[in-house]
Amino acid sequence: MAAYVRKITAKCTVFRVANCPLCDAAVTTLRSAGAKTTDVVHVDTSAGHPSGTDVYNAIVGLSGLNTVPSVWINSTFVGGAAALQSLRDGGKLRDLIETVVLSFLETSTS
Repeated sequence: MAAYVRKITAKCTVFRVANCPLCDAAVTTLRSAGAKTTDVVHVDTSAGHPSGTDVYNAIVGLSGLNTVPSVWINSTFVGGAAALQSLRDGGKLRDLIETVVLSFLETSTS
């Protein structure tokens, strides 16, 4: 499961649960900063979906944090909603998102 999480975090990815205002804010922040493709993965463990629980456990193991949203950009754990907003406010979020675009362009032209 950790390999699956590593694969899908190669772009801008938000792991979230339903009815979570901070998760909504994280997705909105990424998109407003220029992330054209943001993968949103629902890991609603309360619904009893084993695959969601497995994904959640994998992101906890990789990030060390057991909260959502869990935001990943270019295979790097960024943090939650507050960390994402701090990056945006500090002018660094757009640069991180641009590294995803450049990485994609380099991969597709090789």
